[in-house]
Amino acid sequence: MDYKYIEQLLERYWECQTSAAEESILHAFFTQEEVPAHLAQYKSLFEYEEVAGQIEPLGADFDKKMLELVGEKNEESKAEKTVVRAQRATTFYRLRPFFRAAASVAIVVLVGSAAQGLFQDNGPKISWDYNKSSYKDTYSATEVDEALEFSLKELGNISKSLRDTNLVVVDSTMRKIK
Repeated sequence: MDYKYIEQLLERYWECQTSAAEESILHAFFTQEEVPAHLAQYKSLFEYEEVAGQIEPLGADFDKKMLELVGEKNEESKAEKTVVRAQRATTFYRLRPFFRAAASVAIVVLVGSAAQGLFQDNGPKISWDYNKSSYKDTYSATEVDEALEFSLKELGNISKSLRDTNLVVVDSTMRKIK
């Protein structure tokens, strides 16, 4: 038996060029008991429509039953309880994304400049010289003596003014000194 016409219809079916009448011919052919071996692979495709028509569709209360099994309330009861409040959009609220972006940029710039300062080479580093013989005094002995005499004289004046006032001075051992 020659199945050229069926093969041609299959070619047109795969290219989506068949009419409804031609598709019903293919359906009738592949729902027969005996189909040639080289076309048997397509039989389940055309039988699916017949099997799918026998399956009972989901009922209207399917969602409700599933939600009860999961432990959630029905969507209708959720919708009744949901209250939507209008919120006034202030200028600050509208500009909040820009503030966040500016803060992010500031952080990046701060970290970048800190890193640049750490890794930048500023030339040779000056270290402390601990060799005492390399130090030279810049003051003469007479200048040091004059400064010492001035300091002692002023301390004497301060102590004299404190003695003249009736202050009670307490030293570190908590003894009164008069």
